[in-house]
Amino acid sequence: EPVRAAVRQMGPGDSVSAGGSAALRVEVVGVSVSASAMESERYALYELRVNEGDACWTVLRRWSEVRALHWQLRGLPSAPRLPRSLDFAASFEPTFLSRRAACIAEYLSAALRAFACEHRSGRGPAPLLAFLSPAQHGAHGSGRVLRAAAEAASP
Repeated sequence: EPVRAAVRQMGPGDSVSAGGSAALRVEVVGVSVSASAMESERYALYELRVNEGDACWTVLRRWSEVRALHWQLRGLPSAPRLPRSLDFAASFEPTFLSRRAACIAEYLSAALRAFACEHRSGRGPAPLLAFLSPAQHGAHGSGRVLRAAAEAASP
């Protein structure tokens, strides 16, 4: 139930935008909880909708991938800061997931403001472009997404 509520909270009407660059825009449009293949580990997946001109694609990212992106960008001038306060909690409560989604949107917005990025031309820091790329698959690729998104869509 908490996961379905979080997914409902992050519906398209309530998405969190991460604008910045006119060329590249990102919205956090959903969050779901996944489990590893052995179901020994649960984790949240944040659904990001990336827009560049007429092109639009969706990527799924874990908080650990956002942290990894931060570590790759932190040495660059104007790199945004990522709050550490959300690093150590492993909560799947809707309020916590929504706070993390807002934090991801704020971080990506700051990154897109700091660095002029264009996915098509490859302009911008390679780690940021890879993070937003539809071709980059993280550790969650083999995970099993729980039916939270489908259940949230039904009345």
